Parts: sequence; structure tokens; C-alpha cells
Amino acid sequence: APLSLTFDRLMDTELTAAAIRTEPPAALAPSWRGATLILTPLQPLASGTNYQLTIGREAADVDGNGLARPFSLRFSTVSTGLRVETLVPADGSAGAAPLSPIAIIFDRPIDPGSVAGALTITPPVDGRLEVVGLPRDAPPTSLPEPGPTASLPTTVPVKAPPIGPLRVLQFTPGAPLAGHTTFTVQLRPGAVRALDASQVAAGQSWTFTTGSAPDRLQNQIVFRSARTGITNIWAMNPDGTNARQVTAELTPVTSYDVSSDGSTLVFATAGVVKRMALPGAATTVVTRSEAAEYAPRLHPAGGSVLVARRDRGTGRDAGLWLLPLGDSSPAEQRLLQPGCDRLGSVAPPFGSADAPAAAYDPDGRAGAWATATAFSPDGAVLLVTCGSGDVIRVDTSSGAATFLSLREPIGPPVWAPAHDAFAVAAIGPGSRSGTWFVGRAGLPAAGPDLAAWPSATATGALVGISATRPGRVAYQPPLGPMTLLTLTPELLDRQPVFSPAGDAILFVRVAEDEPTRSEGIWLMAPDGRELRQLSPGGSDPRWLP
Repeated sequence: APLSLTFDRLMDTELTAAAIRTEPPAALAPSWRGATLILTPLQPLASGTNYQLTIGREAADVDGNGLARPFSLRFSTVSTGLRVETLVPADGSAGAAPLSPIAIIFDRPIDPGSVAGALTITPPVDGRLEVVGLPRDAPPTSLPEPGPTASLPTTVPVKAPPIGPLRVLQFTPGAPLAGHTTFTVQLRPGAVRALDASQVAAGQSWTFTTGSAPDRLQNQIVFRSARTGITNIWAMNPDGTNARQVTAELTPVTSYDVSSDGSTLVFATAGVVKRMALPGAATTVVTRSEAAEYAPRLHPAGGSVLVARRDRGTGRDAGLWLLPLGDSSPAEQRLLQPGCDRLGSVAPPFGSADAPAAAYDPDGRAGAWATATAFSPDGAVLLVTCGSGDVIRVDTSSGAATFLSLREPIGPPVWAPAHDAFAVAAIGPGSRSGTWFVGRAGLPAAGPDLAAWPSATATGALVGISATRPGRVAYQPPLGPMTLLTLTPELLDRQPVFSPAGDAILFVRVAEDEPTRSEGIWLMAPDGRELRQLSPGGSDPRWLP
């Protein structure tokens, strides 16, 4: 910021400017407005520094009279302690969504009055610069726990999802960014102030490159990734090329589902389920403001989506609901109450914005609020696995729910067409751990020794994580013995899933010494050959026809 000194009379501009010294030294450009001298730093002054400015006696007025005594002024610059937590899209990232905002997330609230002209974008982009908060889905922090004599708290009215502190500088383009274009963003040094004005942000410069405009996701691999700074939904070709961001949220996308024709994407972020129509990426909010919802699963007939709901006011479990996706769809219907949490927990839901995580813990077990569901092809039966350790069969027409004799599911259930049953990895009767087939009537039958994440083809082939070699992918053909496919040292395997034709297997790898860090999405043939990495990171892959 410029310094301003006002004298009691007009001064000799050259003599006075030459009489100015600073300690530590600073290059200051003088300009005058009558009796006021304005000193503008040619370079930003050092942050968090004490300066002394002195005007010597050689300074004189227009009549040649010098100063009676030297003048001295002390001042301090603010600290650049306002720290950048996240750049969106991330520095050096490629494939960013053309609909993505450009944002800086700081470590504390910022002053909205300080941000005008703070960002410069090249090539130039028209849009709106503002200070915003991130949506949150945290329930109340203090609620009485239910007991033998205590009743659950009543619903607290909530008009809208809560918003966190205003610590995001967000630029919203007025039109989609140009595709396959590199943009440079510069934050002017010292422009953005903390809300208490005690600290400013240092200068920042970064680049990113946009990807293709959102299109229908046909013959694409869809996955979650934080390549551009925040976990969003991405898509790539089956050979790993043309990776591009599909959703453009500033809070992590924690779960998703996509229709088989690639035209409808549903996803959850900060307790809100949204629907994206492709191509075009028109996005609508499905969740009502008083509810928090997670784990969306599209109904096979289309037109509706299953969600796990809790009340935003109390944080309590509100069951599983089938919600309409259009005006012509049936009204919303509750399929399971109380849902997956029979203990009345108010902890942030697993995978929520306040407890972000991958879809499942590294060992495949879900957190207390996690819910995974699968429909039979006709939508008549629903199988639900819960972080509480329950496996539940639901008749969608009557709403009748049955708790099965399976416990501690690991990974989500899937439909196995050749068995006309669901496949789920869990502990079953006789304490047997492995994959179980659950028929439409809900009777479990023992399956292969796959300990987690089973996936099935139409012909009856199965793939999953081996029960005898944890962390390794195992494959069982329709008729034949099970084969171990992976043995790579220092890497563990997760989330295997078949290609639409069943002739390839997608899976995720993590570091053995840091199993929460993805080592990418990989592809191999059912015999374990042709192993190759498609993506340097990511999770929850799915290959669409």
C-alpha cells in the first residue's frame, strides 16, 4: 500500500523526495498532490517487518526553508501468514472441467472487501469474483444420547444446508472455459486480507489445462479423483487416454452412480445428492434443504434414485428413501427405517464432507454411517450392507425389511446374473468368511473364498480380493478353480470390477505402507496378463458399456 505524508505547506518536490530514507531499504516512487507526498512501493514491502522512514533536514519548502528537525515515522507491515490450503484447479493439473470454478481455499476467513482485482487470469475470462464458504453437512455437536429412559431429540428446523466460514476466493466464469486450453492464474501479493486484517496472502501463480466438454459417458471408465485439488468424478477412455473432470464441486464427491447408457450421473457432496444430465452437464439438486443424503443408487427402471438420509437438525438416521428424478416420477418413498444406524449415532456420516474418506476403509470395511446398496435387475429386491455390520434385504414394493444372518460385510453388494442372486462378502453361518450368494428370497448360500469386493459377469465369472492372500486379486471362471492374479510387492489391491464384456478387470492399488494413498487404477486380463496402469491415482472405478 502507498504511504502518504502531508506537510503544512507546499514543498520543493525534488529536494524533499531526495531527503527520504527507509530502514530496511525500500524502493519508493514519489508523487505529489499539493502538500501531500505519496510514496508507492515499486516492489511489495517485506511482510511482518518493522520499517522506519526518515525525512532529513535537507528537505525544504518552495521558499528554500529546511525542516526544523528531521522527521521520523515507524510502521509495520502485516504478515503474509494467511495461508493457501488448496488451489482449484490444482497447479499443473490437466483435464479440468470447463465448468469448474477457479478458487483459492485459505486457512481462515478472508475480508470480502479486500479481493477486488486480486486475481488475473490469462487468457482473459469474464466472470464473477466473490468470497464464499464451503457447504457442510455436520450434525449438531452436542445432543443427548438415547438411553433406556431418554427419548430422541425432536427435529431442529433447518432452512438450508449450513455453510462454513467465508475462506474461499471463488471466480465463477460467465461461460464455460475453453476446452484443451492452458490458463494462468495470478494472485496479487498482499491483496487478500484475513478477516481480522492482521495478515495477508502472499502472491501466488499457477496454471491448469482444461479437458473436453462433458459428454455422454459411453464406453468410458468413470472414477473418483482429486487430480484438480478436490475429489470429483472423472472419466477416461478404456486405454487411459483423455482423462477429464466431469463434476466441478468444491467439496469432495464421496459417492456416485451412473446409468448404463451414460446419460445420468448422480453423486453426493457435503450431504447433498445432485443429478447431472449428459451431454451438457446440466446439474440439479435432488436433496431437500432439511435433509442430508448420501450413497445415491439409481433404480434400474430409471426415474428415481435411492439415498441414505439423515435429519440435518438432529443428525439422526432417517432411513433409505427412493426419490424422484423428474416431474413424471413417482413421489418419494421410504424403503427402510431406521436405515443402517440402529444406535442413534450423530457422528458425521462416513464419506461426508466433515469426515471425508474413500468409499471404504483400506481393509474394505465401512465406517459407522456407510451404506451400500444393490437392486435386482427388476428393482423388486434391494440388498443393503451397513457400516453397523448388518446385511438387510428389502422388498421394494411392500417395504418389508429382513436382517439376514450375514455380518461384517466388506465392500458393496453386487448382482450376479448367472446365480440370479446378490453376491456379498461377509461373515455368514458357521462364522464362515467369504462371498455369499443371496437369492431373491433372502437365503444366503456359500460362494467362493473371496474376502472383499466381489464382482460378477453375466456368464458366471467372479473376481474379488482373495480370502487366503489378503490384498491380492483372485479370479474364478464359470467352471474352474480360483486363480491368484496379482503378487506385486509393496502394493495392495482394492475394488476389482469387470469390464462390460468380462474380458478385462479394473482394480485400484494402494501403497502397502500407506494404504489410504491410491497408487492408481490398473487394468489386466482375467489371466493376470497385460497388466498396465491407466491412471496415476483414483478410486471407485466403473467401466460403462
